[in-house]
Amino acid sequence: MNKPRTKRYELYVLVYCIILIVISILFLNQCITVKIGILNYIGGLFFLGYLYHFLFYLPNFTFQKYYLFFLFVGVISRVLLSFSVPLWEDDYARYLWEGNLISKGISPYMNSPESYFKEFSISGSNDKEMEILSRINHPDWTAIYSPVVLLYFYFCSLISPFSLLIIKLGYIFFDILVVWMIQSIRNKKTAVLYFLFPVLLKEIYINSHFEIITISLCIASIWLNKKSYINISSLLYGIAVHSKIYLLFIFPYFLIRNSLDNKINHINYFKLFQFILYFLLGIILPTIIFESKVENNSYYGLDVVLKFANEFEFNSLYFTLLKKGLGAEKSRLLVLLFSLFYILYSIFNYKNYFLNLHRGLLWVYNFFLLSLLFSPIVNPWYFLILIPFYLLALPKKPLNWMVILVPQVSYFTFVNLNITSEYKGFYNIEESIIVLETISITGLILLSYFHKRVKNLN
Repeated sequence: MNKPRTKRYELYVLVYCIILIVISILFLNQCITVKIGILNYIGGLFFLGYLYHFLFYLPNFTFQKYYLFFLFVGVISRVLLSFSVPLWEDDYARYLWEGNLISKGISPYMNSPESYFKEFSISGSNDKEMEILSRINHPDWTAIYSPVVLLYFYFCSLISPFSLLIIKLGYIFFDILVVWMIQSIRNKKTAVLYFLFPVLLKEIYINSHFEIITISLCIASIWLNKKSYINISSLLYGIAVHSKIYLLFIFPYFLIRNSLDNKINHINYFKLFQFILYFLLGIILPTIIFESKVENNSYYGLDVVLKFANEFEFNSLYFTLLKKGLGAEKSRLLVLLFSLFYILYSIFNYKNYFLNLHRGLLWVYNFFLLSLLFSPIVNPWYFLILIPFYLLALPKKPLNWMVILVPQVSYFTFVNLNITSEYKGFYNIEESIIVLETISITGLILLSYFHKRVKNLN
């Protein structure tokens, strides 16, 4: 890469870092509120994405030289954004409420928020509790999050009840751990590309989603596998699946990588047994700990998760096309059968996919992306898990990272856009938005295969 071009890219990246800090300060002082409108909010995010992509084109020595500066920008942005108020999101209210319930020994799997409204109106509970309770969506539903996630909210509640700030500051610990592990697996450039990704900052530190816990568990499992700590790797993957059940889709990667005899590149059946044992222990362990904190649990939210999967649909992309032709039930069955078939196919053909670390991670990225595209529920923050997989898989096609940015248009709901006087539900999206999103993602995937390789990425 010639020096003038490198200097120009460095300037763009510097502007990006300055804007990140400025925006973080504006959020800290609550200068950015819902009054700016969802179009400006998402439009600003796409502009940040444009500036961010110049990071891909900088040579490795730039990241060696300015690594501490990039880390400083990432940490400061996270700390400042941790003081922000979530915009167009209310999931955080459940985090605070359910963590507080557990601190009182009450199971959120057996007690819905709705059951407390009447009690609070009689007892005159404090204003903070009532405010959080009133913000919870679907108050008739009990907890849908897993015990390991609820335990995190519980520990945060012990430090400071109903404190969203504590939850967000805790996320920074997981994030820095991920950066360190990515640097260890790949290099400093890859770590910075992850750490400064704008969608990650927005979804975790503005809107408070807990996906960083799942990401850190997954990356820790990959890192431990690379360091040959196989049993702990299997345990952490089990806990990761416990935190987000959709990680079962990438089961073949961990099954094979943690069961291989590295000397002959074949499955070692004793290691396979160990993997299954520690994987199951990882799933069960958080439940045992959770049991010690509350009483009378109901299936640990699995019943509600199944209800959620069967009754709720949001931002479905390719699934929408299937549904038009086959109907919802047949489409769900077809997606599930195809996923199971491809998982089994990949396991039986593991030599083609999983012997090489980076090729295995590329399989994880591609299959998980495909699973999201065919899912009935595609919340934009679900795509965050793709970021480290994509970056660790030796990417040669830089446009693919935009696939993680495009789903942000799903925030263009009828309510957020305020384009109709008729109430159509808080989460309903105009069909044209979903069509545009689907076409854009499909175009990016196709275009990426024809895009020239980026030099100096590795």
